[in-house]
Amino acid sequence: MRMLGSKYTATYDRMLSVVAEKARSREKLVAFWPMRGTLYRGDLLVIGRAVNGWDDGAWRAAEGHSRRGRMATIARTRECSDPRAGGGMAWVCDQADPNASYNTNRSAFWRTSKRISFPATVPEKWSSHLCWTNLYKIAPYEGRNPGSRICSLQFDTCADLLRYEIEAFRPKRVLIMTGRDWFEPFADRLGLRIRWRRGYVEGTARQSNRRWVVTKHPERKREDRIVQGALRALG
Repeated sequence: MRMLGSKYTATYDRMLSVVAEKARSREKLVAFWPMRGTLYRGDLLVIGRAVNGWDDGAWRAAEGHSRRGRMATIARTRECSDPRAGGGMAWVCDQADPNASYNTNRSAFWRTSKRISFPATVPEKWSSHLCWTNLYKIAPYEGRNPGSRICSLQFDTCADLLRYEIEAFRPKRVLIMTGRDWFEPFADRLGLRIRWRRGYVEGTARQSNRRWVVTKHPERKREDRIVQGALRALG
């Protein structure tokens, strides 16, 4: 599999520029770079909506008015995610602790990801076997999903970024735990022919040897139903 290259970085830069131009200059935002686990071998890519809070480094829209400011944001965000710099997916296991500032055991998203990734025996470093990305890369610093205004500013470039991620990570299986309403515009841009349906699993697709499964977001949902349905659909 390839690393995310210069084309990805250039598109990310363009996304920051567009958001910086249109967002409120003092608005505090966070930027997310996709994560690849050190033990990932092309099996499962997990996709969420956007980060809900993230790191301690707020990014203000005004900082994106210059290329230097955008490159600084990209460098810091990328370093946080890059397994070669000590990042990667290990943090999900490391923070599965009631004393952690963010206990991943309390996250429906990560509990469900774990059960779908390893329905039988769970290895100690289970999260390092995954790739993880989000549909939207820019989110409010204070937490919660980005609203329609911030989503619309970044949608076009985020769709391109997702395409590059699929090309680079080459996952055999893609699990999208966002709900149909969040993913359908991206599916259209990717040219995915999703078979939509009712239920906890809302859509499936087969593209060459790659399986795509869209589920409801697991927060406050019956996780057992999502896990069982996703495992059947992913094969």
